[in-house]
Amino acid sequence: MRTLPARFGTSGYYGVRPFRWVKGEPLMLATIPTEWGLELALVDTRNGRAWKPDLDPRPRYARPVYVDDASGDGRHVVGAACGAEMPCTIGSYSVLDGRRRHVATGLVAYPDWNW
Repeated sequence: MRTLPARFGTSGYYGVRPFRWVKGEPLMLATIPTEWGLELALVDTRNGRAWKPDLDPRPRYARPVYVDDASGDGRHVVGAACGAEMPCTIGSYSVLDGRRRHVATGLVAYPDWNW
């Protein structure tokens, strides 16, 4: 990526940081630090194209993937999404097929990928 995409440098976003390689794929996971947590971004290493996965199926709406940790091969991430206060929702996200799985909701936070 020669320059940071303008949409990642707007108010509330603080750049893009490399996070983990996706094993066997020309893909790198990155995080976008925000006031609310680390949003996941994917970077195609062949052409530098970067995009944020969107969990909201509705057009013109956005629901980012928040990431706390990644699997060893980089194919899955786990993260907690919280409002200003509890409850939080922990979910895992498959980078390759774009599917999210609910793990827990309630007084939960700071998930870690430990296997």
